[in-house]
Amino acid sequence: RAPLGIDEEALVALSVKDNAIRALVGGAHDYWDNQWNCATSPHTAGSSIKPFVYLTAFMSGILTPEGTVLDAPIEKEDKNGEKWTPKNYDGKYLGNITVRDALTQSRNMCTIRVTEQVGINSIISTMSAAGIKTHMAPTLALALGSSAVTPLELAGAYGTIARGGLATTPWTIRRIEDSRGKIISYYQPPICRVFPQEQVTWLIDILQDVVASGTGTQAR
Repeated sequence: RAPLGIDEEALVALSVKDNAIRALVGGAHDYWDNQWNCATSPHTAGSSIKPFVYLTAFMSGILTPEGTVLDAPIEKEDKNGEKWTPKNYDGKYLGNITVRDALTQSRNMCTIRVTEQVGINSIISTMSAAGIKTHMAPTLALALGSSAVTPLELAGAYGTIARGGLATTPWTIRRIEDSRGKIISYYQPPICRVFPQEQVTWLIDILQDVVASGTGTQAR
């Protein structure tokens, strides 16, 4: 039942409370023909990276949700003379818009400009703190999700946001018992604060707009 042009899928569902894995589907293929686990293997993340760009800007004091950012064409040239001319998904440019609108409408040019302001390495640090440990290339294209991360890591990182900045590693086994039911070991996930709650609350408020009226309305 996958949409036309999509021949593979994966799913990760985590408990917001403690990041326990409730469901993990490694793919739509026949396991006996293909043991590749898409849920735990890296894939390009696309626009799902953008909230971490803006959270970095919020925490650094550079931007607030009602601040403005420019949505206009960008052209970059690398040291080899190769030009990079990214575009917005709709091919349009809106000029100066609020940060809230930039993320709600997933404007690529805005995200690139915010990335330039805060720095690539700062964004990578934010994603790492949230729970994304896969190596990411420190290039501007990272702002548009060019680097690959695992769906499991990404779900865990969004869980950090959903908990207001509290991080913990996704986990599967709660306890191990012997044949008589005696508990041999019990796992209690450590949870620690990695982001200030105020700035995470700003981000959550915008992400609710994404689902209510932005590019994520199908999630309703």
